[in-house]
Amino acid sequence: MTVKITLTSAELLQGAIVGVMRYVQNVKRGSVDRKGAETAKNGWQIHITGAVGELVIAKHYGKFWAGSIGNTKAADVGNLQVRTSFAGRSTPHLLLHADDDSEAPYFLVAGSGLDYEIFGWILGRDGKNRIYWGDPFGTGRPAYWVPVADLHDADTLTPGT
Repeated sequence: MTVKITLTSAELLQGAIVGVMRYVQNVKRGSVDRKGAETAKNGWQIHITGAVGELVIAKHYGKFWAGSIGNTKAADVGNLQVRTSFAGRSTPHLLLHADDDSEAPYFLVAGSGLDYEIFGWILGRDGKNRIYWGDPFGTGRPAYWVPVADLHDADTLTPGT
């Protein structure tokens, strides 16, 4: 069961600003994004969408969101990790990579504008199952693609600090 979250315009602006700051920092450093994401094509969107997804999880769980900039090893929200799918993707999947934290819970968020859905979560170790390995959309970026049907409901996890 998905959880619907509506952001205020101020919350959306906060998430967008953090995403822009992350993108600009990468441009300034000459950094490339993880795992072959096409940042020359849509880096701006990737960073903003990801930051807003983190804010959605923070709002749902009533947790502080630091929106860390420059610390790529920091957890996204407390001890939680967030993966955000672009709105309009017909079949969202939670994407995991081999070097992702196996003990962390990962959430899948999708939406646009002020309206978002939390599709659920899975522990890294459970999502890094070889049945999920592949490249279903032909991106040239194989990874673990966990389908929504295999995620736990968002409200079945009580996040720690």
